[in-house]
Amino acid sequence: MLEKIVVKNKSSSNQCIKVEPFRKNIRKTSPHKHNAYLELVFLTKGDGIHGIDFKEYKIQPPQLFIINKEQVHFWDISSEPEGYVLIIKPVSLENHQKSDLIYSIQQLTAFDELQFKNIETLTSLFMLLEKEVKLKENFKLINALLYALLESILFNGTKEDSPLSPSLFQKFISEIEKHNFQYTSIKVLAEALHTTPQNLNIICRKEIQKSASDLLANLVLNEAKRQLIYTSKSSAKIAADLNFSDASHFSKYFKKHTGSTPNQFRLDMTAL
Repeated sequence: MLEKIVVKNKSSSNQCIKVEPFRKNIRKTSPHKHNAYLELVFLTKGDGIHGIDFKEYKIQPPQLFIINKEQVHFWDISSEPEGYVLIIKPVSLENHQKSDLIYSIQQLTAFDELQFKNIETLTSLFMLLEKEVKLKENFKLINALLYALLESILFNGTKEDSPLSPSLFQKFISEIEKHNFQYTSIKVLAEALHTTPQNLNIICRKEIQKSASDLLANLVLNEAKRQLIYTSKSSAKIAADLNFSDASHFSKYFKKHTGSTPNQFRLDMTAL
C-alpha cells in the first residue's frame, strides 16, 4: 500500500480556471485526489460507475459530479463519455473575485452529484467558458461566465429529485474544509462564521437531522477513513494530521463513532 494517497494535478500553478472536454479515452482510473482545486465533471453521455470517497455513483447523464479537494475518487466507465471538466482553484480566486462568486463555489462543495433535466443553457455556458479561458483575453468576461455557469448549476441542479437550498449549512461545511477536516471545536467553527454553536445545531438538525458535532465527526472520520484505506500511515500519524491530542484520543473517538478501532477498520477494509 502507498504511504500517501495518489495526487493528480491537471492544472498548472498559475491557472485559476481550466475548462476542457472530458477525455473520451478515460475509462478506468485508480483512486486518487486533487488537493489543490475543485473539479466539476459535467457528463452528457456515458455509462458506468464514479466512486467518490466511500460511495459509488451510477453514471446517469445529464449529470454533474463535484469532486472537492481531498476527496478520493475513481472512474470505471463502460461506454464512450462526453461532457466537460471544469477545474477551479478557490484560493487563487479569492484575491480577484467578488464574494458572490466565492460563495457560489462554496455552495457547490456541499454536494457530490447533481442531476439535470434541461442542459441547453449549461452546455452553452461550458462551451463559451472554454473558449474564453483558452483566449485569456478578457478576465472580467471569464469571471462573469463562470459565475453564470455556477448559478445555473445551483438553480437547475437537483439532488434526489429535490431543488438545492444552499444556506449557512453549506458555509459550515466549507469552514470545516478550510480546517482540512481536522478535529476541532464547534465553538471555533461558529466564531469563524459569526454565529453561535446553538444556531449551527439548529441549522444542522433542520437540514440533516443531526447535530453540528455529529456532522463534524462524520467529515473528520471520512478523512480518517481515506487515510486508513488509501495510505499506509500509522494511526499515530493520522491522529496528528487530524489535530487529535494523541493516538489514544483518536482511537477512542473513532471507535465511539464507528464501532471499531482505526486498526480494525483498516484490516476489515483490506480484507474485502
